[in-house]
Amino acid sequence: MASHQLLVTPPEALLKPLSVPSRLLLGPGPSNLAPRVLAAGGLQMIGHMHKEMYHHTTPVISLFSLRESLALIAEEGLENSWRRHRDVTAYLHGRLQGLGLQLFVKDPTLRLPTVTTIAVPAGYDWRDIVKYLMDHFSIEITGGLGPSLGKVLRIGLLGCNATRENVDRVIEALQEALQRCPRNKL
Repeated sequence: MASHQLLVTPPEALLKPLSVPSRLLLGPGPSNLAPRVLAAGGLQMIGHMHKEMYHHTTPVISLFSLRESLALIAEEGLENSWRRHRDVTAYLHGRLQGLGLQLFVKDPTLRLPTVTTIAVPAGYDWRDIVKYLMDHFSIEITGGLGPSLGKVLRIGLLGCNATRENVDRVIEALQEALQRCPRNKL
């Protein structure tokens, strides 16, 4: 314990509610949060310089958000959550193939139920497609990593984002992007 107390007020940023951009995040990284999780993440917390706070305290807000996320899974049921992810991903695969897009992972038993990779269509730059979806639809998907960089687009359907409605939104956006993004004729 410190020999003296710090009487520094928490930074103003910690007193404001959590602000998340209003866009549909379907990248394998950050994704949208269920309203309960978002509310838990926006709870006010005192800063590390406040006298009641020990400087090695666990990120409490993250624990609140984790607790709400786990509660949502428990309410839905783990098996039901798995089934929903599988069903929505199968729907996504069918819609992507309906657009003439190729799934990157050929063997269905090796595909993830939360992240789908599709081959970037010939002649397109993946960055143009990703940018178009963000700029015109506020939908975030991303490209490949490592050896798949420039070769694939990745679409994540995780948690509360794993819905048929979100699949329909991203398919509509992709369809328009493929019509409007520049295409190399080589």
